[in-house]
Amino acid sequence: MHIGPMKTGSTSIQNVASRKRAELLRNGVYYPGRRLNHRRPAWALMEKKVEVAGDPKGRTISDARRKLPREVWTHFVQDIDKKDSRRVLISDETIAGTSDEYAWQFIDGLGQERTHVVLTIRSPAEVYPAYWMQELKDGHTRSFDQWLQHIFRVNDEKPLSELLKRRFDLGAAVDQWIKIAGAENITVIVVDKENKSLLSSAFEALLGLPRGTLNTDSLDGARSNRSMSALEAEIIRRVNVYAKNNNIRWSLYRHTIKSGVIQKLLSERTISDRETKVTLPEWAANLAAEEGQRYAERIRESGARIIGNLENLYTNSNYYADSVKSFSQPRSHEITLAVTAICGALDGIKKFESSMHKGVGSEPGNQSRFHELASLEMFRDVVDSFPETVRQSHLEKTFTTKELGSAFISRAKKALLRRIASSK
Repeated sequence: MHIGPMKTGSTSIQNVASRKRAELLRNGVYYPGRRLNHRRPAWALMEKKVEVAGDPKGRTISDARRKLPREVWTHFVQDIDKKDSRRVLISDETIAGTSDEYAWQFIDGLGQERTHVVLTIRSPAEVYPAYWMQELKDGHTRSFDQWLQHIFRVNDEKPLSELLKRRFDLGAAVDQWIKIAGAENITVIVVDKENKSLLSSAFEALLGLPRGTLNTDSLDGARSNRSMSALEAEIIRRVNVYAKNNNIRWSLYRHTIKSGVIQKLLSERTISDRETKVTLPEWAANLAAEEGQRYAERIRESGARIIGNLENLYTNSNYYADSVKSFSQPRSHEITLAVTAICGALDGIKKFESSMHKGVGSEPGNQSRFHELASLEMFRDVVDSFPETVRQSHLEKTFTTKELGSAFISRAKKALLRRIASSK
């Protein structure tokens, strides 16, 4: 059971494993389910809320989340029990931040005698920038400096959440799982930016897979969940500020910015060597190095199996050199231009939704229906889903003949395919 924590290469391993399920199974390893990772069953056990796609009312990411029934976890374990595979890979990087209560339930549910826990850890100096950028993808607006002051308790009186404490304290995380699963059932992999194959090779060895099976070199930026450059991060942060100030619904943000703009940036853009990277300022880098050294000493004495070099948690000369290397700074007008264009697109979509809203009507039931329609991704679904009482008049005013014709063809095609399938 790979439990993370976050920003330690988990997404890369999950992408390769999910794409190679059949190959893994041929080699005696079962990667359950059909999704990227096992967050849904894990969150069902931990009673955490998962995001509901296309939530019609959510104004924020919190509004757009719902708890899953405990049965999701129960069925997940039952599925594993039914398989003949001797080895099973379970992966969700959010498990590492869970409480003792849920950690016990994971081990108890899977069976202590057969569960081996894997933690992948990384230097705090590398994790903090990556974690901040991950929060930007969920619509957060704080600058990196403001975020760091909160994390290190500098000029910030707001207490750090227990969840963040558990996620960032690597030494405590290892001790927690040793207490529950036993040191002999814990492996700690120290991620090394200078040896990118170490992570996949370690998982291959643990699972008894042929070398190269989990190689992540072919993944694009989105699938490997690469970090953003300073320019990209600041553009997204400013868009987030605009979205917050203009009451952009979460479902619109998720489809347009998170799954659209950010996904496109990560999958199709390669960061130039001369672009500014998001790195810690000197004061924070020193504190992160002190943290890393404390974690390394605690993990070294824990009795857990260690793959990699614990010194990487606090000494990485190449990384700290990046902090002082001279880069070409992004010009302010470049950021402003990009932000203005993206925010203009958001405005355009809001206006389009507003025009549909007027056509649907102002009754409470219709408004709720409108928000549901506005979250759908395909035009034909929007057309098919309008209430029949307003469909014809509204569509005539809103869409061109070509658009309506395309929707009709799509609908006819689906009906024909259903008829063919039912006749077989």
